[in-house]
Amino acid sequence: MNNLTISNLSYSSSVETLSDISLVVTEGESVAIIGDELSGATTLMDIIADIKSPDEGLIEMFENQISAHTKQALGYVFKGLPLSGFLTIDDIDSIFNGIYERWNRSTFYGCCHKFSIQKKATLKGFSPIMQRKLLLAIAVSHATRLLVIDHAFGDISGGMDDEIIDVISGFLAKNQLRSLVISADSISEVKDLVSSYLFIENGRETLHFSKSELETTLYLVECSINNEMVEHARYLFNSDNDKYCKLLIELPFISAETEKSKPTLHEIDRLMKGDASITHRLQKRGL
Repeated sequence: MNNLTISNLSYSSSVETLSDISLVVTEGESVAIIGDELSGATTLMDIIADIKSPDEGLIEMFENQISAHTKQALGYVFKGLPLSGFLTIDDIDSIFNGIYERWNRSTFYGCCHKFSIQKKATLKGFSPIMQRKLLLAIAVSHATRLLVIDHAFGDISGGMDDEIIDVISGFLAKNQLRSLVISADSISEVKDLVSSYLFIENGRETLHFSKSELETTLYLVECSINNEMVEHARYLFNSDNDKYCKLLIELPFISAETEKSKPTLHEIDRLMKGDASITHRLQKRGL
């Protein structure tokens, strides 16, 4: 079964657009949507969570139209905490026990304990990272089959710590029918959690490939380290932008004339944050 199906989805507002986005997330699959908050990634996540409605295209959850019933199996983590600062963890438990038909109090308090969230503490004293951890605890504490996390930890110093990764990984491991869709600015933020990547830039899908494809088929061509390197890079990538060319030069190329160097995830990440189309050109050239 597909836990999420998006087909030819488009959306337009005065500040942002999405054009012809398609994505299928099967049971047990974890997908990262890579793009900053101005790329359209956050808007796509809001559409998945039924906060915004698309202008065109199909979106289904668990092979049905999104409804109050399907959203019982959706967990959504985003920036901000839309709850009164005077609430305690016990209050949160009571509220969401009334919202979700299959609220799991044991799981919720277990996550709070793991995150060192005190039961009697009020939310107004929570730091940004503790707010996001609380939202994650809520998201995994009911009959969630699709966990959606939108840029929730990338802006926080240190990003996702081991506790967060353990909770997300444990949630997915307990039930092979569960799926994850998580947006991030870069591959490095989510590489330990996902099995495939969808890149969005200026509201358009630019690349979509599996983690295994990323690690085994993306290669950087070898360049000699000499005065002709910038010109070589310009020719290879059809780019007149010195920033991209210099970025390529900084990578640890192999010096032998005919060999190719397989980049690390960090190196590819640096490329992607500069221009996702560069890697697309590499793929088209078979490099």
